[in-house]
Amino acid sequence: MLERFQHQRRNIMRRTEFIGASIKRTALAAAVLASVLVFVAPGSTQAQAVTPIPDDGLPAATIAASPLVSTRTEVLQAGVVGVNKANDTFTQTDISVAAFAEIGNTIYVGGKFTQVEIAATRQRHNQPFLAAFDRTTGAWIDTFRPTINGNVWDLKATNDGRLIVAGQFTTVNGQPNTTAVAMLDATTGALDPTWRVSLALTGSTRWPLARTLDIEGNALYIGGNFTRATGANGVQRSVGQIARVNLSSGVVDTSFRPQFDGIIFDIDATADRVNVAGNFLYVNGTFSIGIGILSPADGSLVPGLTPWVRTSVANTTRSYQQAILAVGDQVWQGGSEHNRQVYRASDYGLIRSWVSNPYGDGQSLAELNGIVYAGSHANGNTFLYQDAYRWPALTGATSNKPERWMSAFDTANPVHLDWYPAIGTRYGEGSWALFADSSDCLWTGGDFNRGSYDGNTPRYVEGFAKFCSADSTAPAPPSSPIATAIGGGVNLEWTASTGDDRGGLVRYELLKNDSVFASYIGITTFRDPNGTSSDRYFVRAMDVTGNRSATTRVFTASDIDTTRPSIPEDLAGVVEDNGDVTLTWTASTDDVAVAGYKIFRNSVEIAETTDPTYVVPAPGEGDHWYQVLAFDTSGNLGFKNQPVKVTVLGADTVPPQTPADLAGVIEDNGDVTLTWTPPTDDVGVTGYIVFRNGVEIATVTEPTHVVPAPGPGDHFYQVLAFDAAGNQGAQTPSLLITVAPDPALDVTPPNTPRDLVGAIQPNGDVTLTWTPSVDNVAVTGYIVFRNSVEIARVTDPTHTVPAPGAGSHWYQVRAFDAAGNEGFKTPSTRIDI
Repeated sequence: MLERFQHQRRNIMRRTEFIGASIKRTALAAAVLASVLVFVAPGSTQAQAVTPIPDDGLPAATIAASPLVSTRTEVLQAGVVGVNKANDTFTQTDISVAAFAEIGNTIYVGGKFTQVEIAATRQRHNQPFLAAFDRTTGAWIDTFRPTINGNVWDLKATNDGRLIVAGQFTTVNGQPNTTAVAMLDATTGALDPTWRVSLALTGSTRWPLARTLDIEGNALYIGGNFTRATGANGVQRSVGQIARVNLSSGVVDTSFRPQFDGIIFDIDATADRVNVAGNFLYVNGTFSIGIGILSPADGSLVPGLTPWVRTSVANTTRSYQQAILAVGDQVWQGGSEHNRQVYRASDYGLIRSWVSNPYGDGQSLAELNGIVYAGSHANGNTFLYQDAYRWPALTGATSNKPERWMSAFDTANPVHLDWYPAIGTRYGEGSWALFADSSDCLWTGGDFNRGSYDGNTPRYVEGFAKFCSADSTAPAPPSSPIATAIGGGVNLEWTASTGDDRGGLVRYELLKNDSVFASYIGITTFRDPNGTSSDRYFVRAMDVTGNRSATTRVFTASDIDTTRPSIPEDLAGVVEDNGDVTLTWTASTDDVAVAGYKIFRNSVEIAETTDPTYVVPAPGEGDHWYQVLAFDTSGNLGFKNQPVKVTVLGADTVPPQTPADLAGVIEDNGDVTLTWTPPTDDVGVTGYIVFRNGVEIATVTEPTHVVPAPGPGDHFYQVLAFDAAGNQGAQTPSLLITVAPDPALDVTPPNTPRDLVGAIQPNGDVTLTWTPSVDNVAVTGYIVFRNSVEIARVTDPTHTVPAPGAGSHWYQVRAFDAAGNEGFKTPSTRIDI
């Protein structure tokens, strides 16, 4: 294992996000109320002792650096979508991403995904299971296009820049002897012709599975579900779910022969230990449930170690472990039930245990800068209980903190740190892959579909996300500040900051007379109603983390004209032959000079002019109320005159009749051809407006229209006629056209069945019933699970389980549709036999 040990720091700072939308500039006084979140009243700081700010302003002020990565996701240019379930051992795990690796400035992403998606356009490209992305920007590298016919579960980069791929597949690039493991050229994706390892699973119809890889020195460890391993020399060896291969030659090492009776999920090898986690009971015939600590010499269990502390001792099916990580003299692990734990490597004595409740088996681990990050399916309603070692009893718990999808722990003094990432998931699967890259950023993969927010807008995330060091860089400062004394106050404005280094939202902070006056200003203008020409102002930018830029130089207001122009008089309006309205009025006067006039119609400003007349383009028939105000060269606004009504009469006011006999035909290409009988009008019908589902979709002149293929579902069409005067007749009654869906295009899963109950029959059978699910197209059937294992597929909302035997049985049901979309499982229902 390649380990990275860097400095540690205990000053862990919590991060927050700005919440709120960007505010457009409207009237200045209203904008101030909408954009200022924190306000210090004028004069409230005058009695306080403050340090005078020099005229050159203040330097930037940044947040102290932290070893924790930020809780905010980075901006990425692409992602991955889809979940393949074909030939998959873990069909119940709805994740897109399961693995990462890094070579140069490229991040390789492996998983169950079926397509790559471009963030800016949402355009999707078929590149399933393995894809490459720029480490800095997240842009898709479309020249790396290997073809793999099954899911990828792990990736490892070799020291000489090659990429090892592991998963549940049988061919890579169409080449033989590539079942479950392959070594690729990291640039082209071509197979390495000098290195071949292939796995087999005897006595089963399932494809062999390589679930995990680890490199220690010149040894490659492979774990999963397989019983044969064939090396580059063509010699096949019998193995027990794990194999060690010479990294240089690809030959299977016969001196390392441990035997596991179940699937291996994770391996982390060191020079003197091979740490293994999985869903097994025995190692080399010895009971060693979930965890096996092996000697690298021959694969034997290391003697004298303390058994790990299982959080569910009563149920051996609930003690599998899914992640293991060696960090110095510690070994971290996570799995079922709901545990994150750290042990002494020397004797495997427990150092500390955490248990999440009500959700959250441990699923992934990674270390970065002395912090261990743990992934799980703990949603936002979950708490992690420190020192607990039983679930669900939470025995031993001393404290708890909230947890969502991932958590962070200090390795020097193992405690759960305050780190709550701002990220969302599609199915609630959480983090199944964690990876620390060489730029000290943390990548996480699973079923993620939303990043952190900028205002009210979430950052793009699909399948995987990236967290980098907590932001300690100030945004660019604002510039060109101006202060103007107007109307018993001061108007302030400045040129916006050129942005934040992380691409986040930028706000502004205003300082007045050596103190903070207003913060979190969302626009580049501000009005100080009590400001005077003697006040000294500075402004600076703020990012979402709280870093502040350098301020501007001091800026002050100059006393200028504050007298309003007079009210325009004698406003009159004339309707011209072409329908325009000509307005005239007597010019206003001002103590300096009138600069122009603002024209209002029905209280809404519609124009500005410098002359005491204005022609309003034909406003349409009806009553229109006009007003005018004057403004001067200093920006002082006069008062509006009294409203003047101008009535525009229309000629033709009779609408056409309603079209009759509306009919529609679905063409072979999916288009819908609409036809109708033309109506009559007192002058003449000019055209028709076509509506679908109440929304206007077309304007035509003939009594027919071809609607481009509208997609599956029910569509209600209507048509109305209009004449040259713009009169519109009544719409026709709705015509229903149902387009059958194409199952291949349906990506929406059914909702979760409700009210799952079970009844024990006299013969011992268990009859399950539930409320049917609904789907955007149709529910095809249901999958029935007992103790998390699929036992049946049915089409009706009921199923009779043949007498399951004595004991407690936990049942769940999920729905699926014709496109293969699967909804969420129901909560578990317990049946005691």
